[in-house]
Amino acid sequence: MKHNVVCHYWVHPKPKGLSPAHPEDEELNKAWRGERKKGRSAVVERFRVRSGDISEEFIKGSRDTSGADVYWRLAEILACCDL
Repeated sequence: MKHNVVCHYWVHPKPKGLSPAHPEDEELNKAWRGERKKGRSAVVERFRVRSGDISEEFIKGSRDTSGADVYWRLAEILACCDL
C-alpha cells in the first residue's frame, strides 16, 4: 500500500521561547511598565487623599494579605466611592 502525503510543514530547529528579545520590544516593555507604575501610583495617591489617616494602614495590610492585587482593590474602592 502506498502512502499519500497530505501536507508538508517546516519544523523550526530552535525551540520556541529561547530566542533573545528584540531591542525594540525591550524598549516598548520598559515604557509600558513605566506607564503601569504611574497608573498604580495615581491610584494609591487618590486613595490616600480620599481616605485620610487610615489609608497607610489599609494599604500596608492589603499589600501583606493580597500582594499585587492591592492596586485592583484600591481602584474598586475608589470606583464605589465615585458613584
